[in-house]
Amino acid sequence: MLGWERQVCKARPSTKRFIVYRAPCGLRLRTIEEVDKYLYTTDSQLSIDLFCFDQELHVNTEFVAVKTYCDIKDLSYGRENYPVSCVNGVDRHYPDYVEYSDHRIPSKGVTLNLDPEFLTCCDCTDNCRDRSKCACQQMTIENTSWIGEKDENAGYHYRRLPEPLFTGIVECNSRCKCDSRCANKVAQNGLKMRLQVFKTEKKGWGLRCLDDIAKGSFICIYAGQLLTDKGANEDGKQFGDEYLAELDFIEVVERQKEGYESDADLDFSDDDKDDNYKAEDDSDYTEDSPPRSRRKLRKRKADDSESETKKDKTESPEQVPEPTTVDKPISISDDEEEEDDEDPNPKKVTEPSGPLSPEVTKKLRSRAKKSTGGSRFNLSTSFKTTQEALPEKDIKKERAPTRSYFLDDTECYIMDAKLMGNLGRYLNHSCSPNVFVQNIFVDTHDLRFPWVAFFAGQYIRAGTELTWDYNYEVGSVPDKILYCYCGSATCRGRLL
Repeated sequence: MLGWERQVCKARPSTKRFIVYRAPCGLRLRTIEEVDKYLYTTDSQLSIDLFCFDQELHVNTEFVAVKTYCDIKDLSYGRENYPVSCVNGVDRHYPDYVEYSDHRIPSKGVTLNLDPEFLTCCDCTDNCRDRSKCACQQMTIENTSWIGEKDENAGYHYRRLPEPLFTGIVECNSRCKCDSRCANKVAQNGLKMRLQVFKTEKKGWGLRCLDDIAKGSFICIYAGQLLTDKGANEDGKQFGDEYLAELDFIEVVERQKEGYESDADLDFSDDDKDDNYKAEDDSDYTEDSPPRSRRKLRKRKADDSESETKKDKTESPEQVPEPTTVDKPISISDDEEEEDDEDPNPKKVTEPSGPLSPEVTKKLRSRAKKSTGGSRFNLSTSFKTTQEALPEKDIKKERAPTRSYFLDDTECYIMDAKLMGNLGRYLNHSCSPNVFVQNIFVDTHDLRFPWVAFFAGQYIRAGTELTWDYNYEVGSVPDKILYCYCGSATCRGRLL
């Protein structure tokens, strides 16, 4: 393509394979560093993330659905860089209509300041290839000191993200001198691969890739309406809370800090108080307001019928699975996935005997959550090392929660993709996910409003469903059972 050729070679006398790219001029490039230097020297319009030296990745492999009853050519209606097809090989139902939006839309009560004058920018002339000279990449690096020692390697590597970064990523913005080929502009460039929405046997609609995906590649963002806590309660009661995602970046980072106490008392002097500033929705919230069954991220698919939900609640559990923590995504072959879809046989968990006190019930409900800032992937070695090496004297205890310094309220804002959203709403849960969530700051540096982006946590074969871990806690919502049908070898059996 465009004069480039990707060659799979063997080194003699060994049989080890390696990748070589042959440039249009005939030059052979053996490493990603050589390709990056070539693209910069020749001022090529190609970006570095179009090249991959992973031997497992096949560039000519394309997944084609064999049996389809319904077929939609482009579910995004031309709003994405590539068409997002939709097929149904299970029945003849079409997905519910959703007003497609490739960006977040603030609703009433949400003040989202997107003035570029409030953004830090860089003056790089090399498309930010040198992270030590890029002000935006240095912000990403400096932010890692929030939870330990500064990590000089934090951020993108050749426009791929090798592992989740709790403290977020600051991308270059419209004020920067770099262009779209910038090494620090990834999520804002939009969809860069072919994806397909499809109907699953037991999990409603899902999302899969039509081509191989390299580890660390950007997939898509989670877009929808930005709501206040009160607005989310009202919309959830009227339309359902299946696609409510809480923007909890601040809380996730706070939990990573050693010595942090979430219940620390706040002691503000009278001089610091200003009666002219008042949270817009505080006065409207009373004890009679509807209870919030949502916490963090609520993404139970709307395709789960009411009859299935009632059945889950009345079903008698039998077996208790051992608590597990998924450290790494596990690759599952196509044959194993087909077997799991046909016979999931989820594990069942016994319910605690005896009624729960109101205090315990309230606590449990408040802990029923999915997080857009957390991840069940292994923590990076650098993160573990910095946490262990952090001197005890540097640990500040009883610090006030960061969100308390904002003048609106102490609740997180919520992204709702129920009636308006993008293809990110179709990603299902898995106990062995192949995708992780990453918070990114692009059009604002306000910690309350990060972009929610999905990245490949491993090499993903064409035709594989894209999944991430919802991070639900089993038993966190009393009298509610939601079984897991991910089919993973390490399936925890239940989401709730």
